[in-house]
Amino acid sequence: MRALLILLIAPSFVFAQGADFMDGVRPFMSFIQDAAVAGRAYGEAQFAYADFEGGSSIGLGAQGTYRLMPLLEGGARFAFSSVDPDAGEGESGLVDADVWVRYTLSETPQLRVVAGGMLNLPIGSEDLGEGTFDLEGFGALRYAMTKGVILGHFGLRINADKEKEIETPYGSGEVDRELQVLFGGGILYPVNEAVTLTGEFTFVSSEIEDGDSGLQLTPGVDYEMASGLKIRGALALGLSDGAPNLVLMAGVAKNF
Repeated sequence: MRALLILLIAPSFVFAQGADFMDGVRPFMSFIQDAAVAGRAYGEAQFAYADFEGGSSIGLGAQGTYRLMPLLEGGARFAFSSVDPDAGEGESGLVDADVWVRYTLSETPQLRVVAGGMLNLPIGSEDLGEGTFDLEGFGALRYAMTKGVILGHFGLRINADKEKEIETPYGSGEVDRELQVLFGGGILYPVNEAVTLTGEFTFVSSEIEDGDSGLQLTPGVDYEMASGLKIRGALALGLSDGAPNLVLMAGVAKNF
């Protein structure tokens, strides 16, 4: 009987000993809706270029997380955007800021599950269609494999200002804003101690009534130098009319 118990327990013990949630590597598109836990803090400066139907945009931003308590992590994101439409004049300004918290509900050697909430703060330029106060709730997981980590998330976004008059470089008018559903998944795959390949798919339903949902596929790479500084890059490919045609992202990050 004892030998049988050892045979049953030993494989899971070996798996648990090798399990690694790879908290030092963050996804690109689902940076907020993720189950990573910072050692103490994580910070990243990021550049993004997006090509849309009807124009393009350039963004500069910073985002980071901090472990507030053993099971609680908080974070914030701020960004500046410059939009260049194919027709008409461009606009530049701040976009709305995001602040969030994530709480670890459960953690085993293979699986971590978190629940979180995010507030969209209306500090952005109304000329870019920003300036709304919105709320999002989400759940996320990380599943550690013998090599690599599987990611997953699901959430709901409650958009305030249900009937909003907007004015953007792409057009203006009154829109009816909807409850949004978002979900996605991905993988982190370590090539070696320095290089990790990332892959994500993300879906978000339309923000406005009768609009198009956004589906994106995002391969990326995370490279950690000997100094601990990270060089990160990704390419998000739009797979539906509600997503940009492509987004190029490059960043510099650091775990503290």
